[in-house]
Amino acid sequence: IYVNNYYRKYLKYYLEGVQKADHIVCLTKNDQKFFEEKNSKSICIYNPLTLKDPIISDIQNQNIIFVGRIEIEVKGLDYLIELAKNINPDWKIQVAGEGYDTEVFKDLIKKNGLENTIIMHGKLQEKELKHFYSTGSIFISTSRWEGFGLVITEAMSSGLPIISFDNLGPSEILAHGQFGVLVEKNNLEVFSRELKCLMDSQEQRKEWQQKSLLRARDFNNENIIRVWKSILNSL
Repeated sequence: IYVNNYYRKYLKYYLEGVQKADHIVCLTKNDQKFFEEKNSKSICIYNPLTLKDPIISDIQNQNIIFVGRIEIEVKGLDYLIELAKNINPDWKIQVAGEGYDTEVFKDLIKKNGLENTIIMHGKLQEKELKHFYSTGSIFISTSRWEGFGLVITEAMSSGLPIISFDNLGPSEILAHGQFGVLVEKNNLEVFSRELKCLMDSQEQRKEWQQKSLLRARDFNNENIIRVWKSILNSL
């Protein structure tokens, strides 16, 4: 994304910087492979969990959680609208976040008659966010692309089962489907079906909850700080 889009106009200088760097730190192993072709001193270090002492959900509430910037194209909020049309009416999609598409998204919700299905909460501070995650039973990521997805690891640390489109970051966080449900990119039909399965089965939600909690340990602050210290001390 950075090479092909954001830095395209001055790609030559960006790549020169990459080649001359003492170290390149990447968020995923897939990114590491790309940058190793430019600089052999490339390493993958995951983002650490920044949510302290998360509250573990009992996954009994009929709430689907979405947390992220309100940017329709990047975060796939048009997909979220379509998913909302097909969920059990007893369930709600609770959305936390803000962004430049907030008003457009609100208009889409109203236009599609989903005011009672998609509930907007705006930007939440840490204490509010911890409680917000704990009220959910499923976490969804509908992004068209995602470099890492810190909100996914936050949701996992709160014990939420995860359903995400198969983007590079989420795929690595979920170990290619081992720790959460990965859906082929842009395949709304399969996403909707997987979502329905979790809504209908608390037993399945419990199984995925345990996998989420297990995987969340890999993003522990102390473990990741140890790797950063090792890199910095080697310079």
